[in-house]
Amino acid sequence: MGYLAAPADVLQLLLSNPNRPSPKEQEQTLLLELSTAKNAKQAAVALLNTIYSRQQEDNPALQSAASDLVPKQSGRHHTEHPSANGGWPVE
Repeated sequence: MGYLAAPADVLQLLLSNPNRPSPKEQEQTLLLELSTAKNAKQAAVALLNTIYSRQQEDNPALQSAASDLVPKQSGRHHTEHPSANGGWPVE
């Protein structure tokens, strides 16, 4: 059986990243990013980056390894992991 969280519970979890500023500052940052987004895609990227950042704290497998932060030295195109550049790219 699945667990359905109340919206307040989800927001509390989302803004409780221990490696970020206080939850109030996290909320203010997210609200600023959402309110200044030029379109729905940018707003979605801001929210998904916040979710991904929070998930990284709970799941070490999502955390970047030092080797992920060093650019590859090949001539081929390299697609970066979203955490390597601070989040998913925004057009």
